[in-house]
Amino acid sequence: MQVEFSFLWAYMDKPPFEYPSKEVFAELLKTVQHSELVARYLLTKEMPFVFKEKKKGYEFLIGHIAKSLEIKADAITLIGSGRIGFSLDPFKFGVPFSKRSDLDFAIVDSDLFDTAWLELVGLGSRFARLETDVQRWVKEHRTNNVYWGYMEPENLRNAVSAYRVWFPLFAGLVQYTSFAEGGISGRLYRTWEHTRSHQLYSLASIRRTLS
Repeated sequence: MQVEFSFLWAYMDKPPFEYPSKEVFAELLKTVQHSELVARYLLTKEMPFVFKEKKKGYEFLIGHIAKSLEIKADAITLIGSGRIGFSLDPFKFGVPFSKRSDLDFAIVDSDLFDTAWLELVGLGSRFARLETDVQRWVKEHRTNNVYWGYMEPENLRNAVSAYRVWFPLFAGLVQYTSFAEGGISGRLYRTWEHTRSHQLYSLASIRRTLS
């Protein structure tokens, strides 16, 4: 039986916010509405796990990304293991965030997304002149990523104009994050609802592996 998490929190004295351990989260996946887990732990305004002692550093990164992409700061949030403290990849669920991990940002902007989307649609004969790995990523976007409402401009390279800003922006952020040697990437979502739906899909996939 699934429990309405928001109902429980409304009638409890809320302790200081803490992210759950992987063991606790695994149990929550079995007993709590996944939409509540996304709202509480994954798309929350709380400080991400990896930045809990580095609040100013997080605010700096958000501000820098927002300025570079000419979007609002509230259109950006950290997702993945840096957000909650362990991997949410169904095949690596629970692997703790470490110095070798990467940081994954969700960038939510329909204008940026739609511009890149139309550029992919309009590739035409240019597709044949793209590098082989870029062609593969274009096909992946056509069959999967765009379906879920997100794109990865750093992998699409010269297929989309956003790459010219995207790659140097996120590649340059590593100078500020020595605690995350895996690098920094940005995933472009069309809306927050697309972001939420993709997070729900990930949780459902994890839940199936726990059965």
